[in-house]
Amino acid sequence: FFICSCSASDATVGVADDTGKSPLAGAATTVATSRVDLGTLGGQSSYGADINSEDIVVGWSETTTGTTHAFRWNSGSGMVDLGTLPGDDMSRAVSVLGGTTGEILGMSGKNGRWTPVVWSATGSVRALTIPLPSNSSITLPTAFNVRGEVVGSDAGGREAGWIWSEA
Repeated sequence: FFICSCSASDATVGVADDTGKSPLAGAATTVATSRVDLGTLGGQSSYGADINSEDIVVGWSETTTGTTHAFRWNSGSGMVDLGTLPGDDMSRAVSVLGGTTGEILGMSGKNGRWTPVVWSATGSVRALTIPLPSNSSITLPTAFNVRGEVVGSDAGGREAGWIWSEA
């Protein structure tokens, strides 16, 4: 977690109560911070993309073979490889839900082709049937909610943001 504060004299410009005093007067100006190295799946690098209220982190990491795989990380289990769809060799996780679902949104692919996917809390993966417009070559999911609505954008042609749901 990274928390930042500012103690500059103009830090509260525009923030004052009826008396003209900042409601932040007397607030602590220093905060203890910590940084946790998540590790890798055996390769050189990893990328954290999202964290939920249960401190589950998702992202992707290079593996020992040099490909990237999606991961789920928590302090108890460490980094867990989420794998790919059958026949794919790469994956990326981009968003994780909180609460009891623990579902993870991402992509699985091979040779520049990406398929939007969701991993369940148990680790199974399923493809999402998000249609790709004829004037784009890639659809990139970026976030989702408990109702199953996914947002993202298209690339490789006409770039456009979208919202999708199976309903």
